[in-house]
Amino acid sequence: MAQVEPGQGEEHQVVATASGIVRMNGKAPVAGMEVHNGQALMTIDASATANENLEVRLKVAEAAYEKAKSEWERKQALVKDRVVTTGEAEAAQAEYETARAEVESLRKLFRGGEQVVTSPRSGYVAAVAVQNGQYVEAGQRLVTLSSTRYLTLRAEVAQQDWPLLPDIADANIKLPGADTLQSVTAMGGSVLSYSKQVDKENPLLPVLFRVPYTTRLLPGSWVEIYLLSNRGAEALSVPTEALVEDQGLYFVYVQQTPQRFEQREVSIGGTDGKRTQIVAGLKPGERIVSRGAILIKLTQASAGVDPHAGHSH
Repeated sequence: MAQVEPGQGEEHQVVATASGIVRMNGKAPVAGMEVHNGQALMTIDASATANENLEVRLKVAEAAYEKAKSEWERKQALVKDRVVTTGEAEAAQAEYETARAEVESLRKLFRGGEQVVTSPRSGYVAAVAVQNGQYVEAGQRLVTLSSTRYLTLRAEVAQQDWPLLPDIADANIKLPGADTLQSVTAMGGSVLSYSKQVDKENPLLPVLFRVPYTTRLLPGSWVEIYLLSNRGAEALSVPTEALVEDQGLYFVYVQQTPQRFEQREVSIGGTDGKRTQIVAGLKPGERIVSRGAILIKLTQASAGVDPHAGHSH
């Protein structure tokens, strides 16, 4: 099984840039809601708290800006008369530029004492971490946004299979509700990476695939996956649908005559989900039932027919 995760770089955390009280007016963000770049999500009332009051910070910054500007202009005039050095004038200019940048930053945040939190990208809301009326600190996570471009499939394999990981080039996955398997490359995806060390808390090795976003893959869900390697030798295989499992044993139906089918036990090896290797019990060239084998089994079971006696019509 592989877990569906948001693609690397597809999630974005929107954080508070000022402390205050969360105000959700109008269309408040909820999980799953689509948003566009620049859309207002909520506001933070920074004037409602005594500590870190944004209005006070703005006034202090504006006063520092005016002082730095006046000092820089004064030293600009004095440097011509060589009353102050060029270095002192440059230092005053640096202080002025810093004060101006801080004022401009606070003015963007300050709109009547409120910070307007907007979406930095288009996508959908993956999670909302705050509630209306909640107090938040600067830097606290507010909303998690996710885009709808790519997803990551995380499959985990045993340590003894690590030598095979460099040769993995594709994978077959079974989408929810689908009867057939689809390859990652056919979906426009590719192998992203594989782990080169064992995590202390998890002895399994993750293999990551990147696939384009589809509504049939839900982040957080699980899908059936078969990893495909470039390494391998010739093998006898049959369509997986031709196998019938009964109490841990596997059988195929071999055609003896147009009307007679032999139920034969086989030993299976690896599978890519579409075809399964036969290790023993079958010879190349033998004709088998590749589709509908389970129907023959059910017919024999209901009719009480000897599996070696043929097929009833």
